[in-house]
Amino acid sequence: MHPAATRTISFDENEPAADAMAKVFKQWGAAIGEFEERVRHTSKDRVAYIRWGILLWDPSHKEFLYFEERLEKPDSQNFEAFWHDGNHRGNPTRNLHIFEKSTGKKRFSCTLPRNGAKLQPYFDVPDIEHGAHIFRPDLSNAIPLFVKPADADAVKQLFPHLSSEDAVEQLINFWKTHTPA
Repeated sequence: MHPAATRTISFDENEPAADAMAKVFKQWGAAIGEFEERVRHTSKDRVAYIRWGILLWDPSHKEFLYFEERLEKPDSQNFEAFWHDGNHRGNPTRNLHIFEKSTGKKRFSCTLPRNGAKLQPYFDVPDIEHGAHIFRPDLSNAIPLFVKPADADAVKQLFPHLSSEDAVEQLINFWKTHTPA
């Protein structure tokens, strides 16, 4: 997951890591500011409460964890950056790793512009008491059903006052009664 706006970030991989971080944060902060202004403009009270949501799940899709964090412009004075040279699939790589000064935790990594710059935020997963929500859907009587967006829209138009489950049930009942045995 990479915030889409980060694909336009540019900096020079030959400059000191602190300078590259400052450029990344300036551009990312500008993108956040533009988004914040759009939200503020459409808000009834002219206040922008912007957050980003994180959804994590177990491989079996039996349990999901969701939480939100405020989307804030990072201040480069609170972070330190280092170039990290590594290897990915046999190819040399170079990324900008950014750490929070107060905790020493990695908070961002950024790929190089030549690879399509992507700013990857890192996060701490809170517990339930601090904002996490755990969902365990009852799958004993249901299975996932995937449809094309156009088909979903058609079902919503046919059955505007029904839940998706009830609409599918109506379609299946119709199909059963109108299909030769």
